[in-house]
Amino acid sequence: MTSGGSLRWFGSVTVLVSALVVGCGGGSSGTGVPPSTKVSDLTDAQAKVMCDFLNATQGGYGKTIQCPDGPSPNDKDQAECLGYLVPGVGTFCPTLTAGDLESCAKGPMGNVCTFQTAPECMAVAACIASIPTT
Repeated sequence: MTSGGSLRWFGSVTVLVSALVVGCGGGSSGTGVPPSTKVSDLTDAQAKVMCDFLNATQGGYGKTIQCPDGPSPNDKDQAECLGYLVPGVGTFCPTLTAGDLESCAKGPMGNVCTFQTAPECMAVAACIASIPTT
């Protein structure tokens, strides 16, 4: 399992990530962001849509997911997510794409508690593992 900081970060991006990122996705059809768009290249509007989508898959902003190893809170609001997404993920994960995030969020095992082992989330999990915690 990742350190608390990395898991918290995923929850903030989810959703990432996750996050973190619940597999059911609440019936959402996705973000509409081209899947090949690198996270670092998201426009402000695309980043907002991605944050809303990722947090919605976890029950919404301000929610906390109870995982076996402890709680994983979502972002408190869109601004918090935006503070992590492009500057954080985009900087530390230059090859991660919108499609990687969305696939993880929509995958049958793509939730913040199991994303580290879900095949749909391998790119996101590798990214999070590479982000230094302070």
